[in-house]
Amino acid sequence: MFNQSAGAPTPAPSPVDWRSEYDKLLFETINGHIVRADELLLSLNRELVVYKKAKNATIKAHIIQEVDTATALLKAAQTHVVTELKRTDLDYMERFLYEKAQDDIGLLLKHYAAIEAAVKAVFCKISSNI
Repeated sequence: MFNQSAGAPTPAPSPVDWRSEYDKLLFETINGHIVRADELLLSLNRELVVYKKAKNATIKAHIIQEVDTATALLKAAQTHVVTELKRTDLDYMERFLYEKAQDDIGLLLKHYAAIEAAVKAVFCKISSNI
């Protein structure tokens, strides 16, 4: 193809670096899971306060379901992060971002486990009174 205004040929498009594109997409997906899990954690903490007061089985079932779903997504993301950290071709920034994601996921999993334990503890207190 020629650039009509200058009469010189336009440079050929550079080939797509598919590995780089995959890395970006994978990291954006992992980061998206972390952000959504963090937002859900805030919501579940508010629901936990309501559940402790109301001791409603519907609220309990909803909290447990949300915890199970978020935990599964976070564990899948954690598996990908661990796999990516084993790569030797990561630059410093990529390694830092994956290590940060690994730390964030670990922290979120601890908080979700704490919410699940708190929900089950309230349920146990109710069932022991019956």
